[in-house]
Amino acid sequence: VMKENKRLVVVFGWTVLIPLVFLGHAYNDNFVLVESSVVAGLLLGYEGLALFSLLIGWIFQRNAVKAYLLTVLFLTLFFTFGALQDWVRSLPLPSLMSRYRLILPLLAGLLVIWAYVLKKSSSPFLKSALYLKWLTVLCLLWESGHGLEQWIRSSRSTSVKEQQESTFRDLRIPPVDADSLPHVIWLIMDMYPSSASLQEAWQFS
Repeated sequence: VMKENKRLVVVFGWTVLIPLVFLGHAYNDNFVLVESSVVAGLLLGYEGLALFSLLIGWIFQRNAVKAYLLTVLFLTLFFTFGALQDWVRSLPLPSLMSRYRLILPLLAGLLVIWAYVLKKSSSPFLKSALYLKWLTVLCLLWESGHGLEQWIRSSRSTSVKEQQESTFRDLRIPPVDADSLPHVIWLIMDMYPSSASLQEAWQFS
């Protein structure tokens, strides 16, 4: 019992790192337009979800390592669901294949099957857990390095607008002749702009 409790404490620590990886990736991709307070709020919510998932997994599995593996799959599906749905939409498939009423039951079924396999298997899955732990560390180091690079670049800019212009230059959008275009501006917010960014860049309150 003591050995199992020790493993549960260990996987508890590793589970906490998973939301850091996914949220760090999202923050780095939207560095200029996201306030730190928003990131902190999301992190608290995601950490709560991760630990709650681990607890539920342990209740059903009664094994810390298996609960960790189940939690990893759930969090991976949770954080990558949007990208997965976009990928399905890009395929030459009927529109039904990308709808929630089909995808969500399929993913739920995948989780149930994985939980059943873990429950019935006599394997301790120690090597699988070790692999996922080191993969988490590598991804976290990568995102930390990317975030440090973003911070260094942003520290050289004097305003949010300059940071945005730097971000857009990195997109390598080819220049166009403004006189040949109609005077229509369509802003597509495919990110999370902060109130400060909207006010400074577009005078929008």
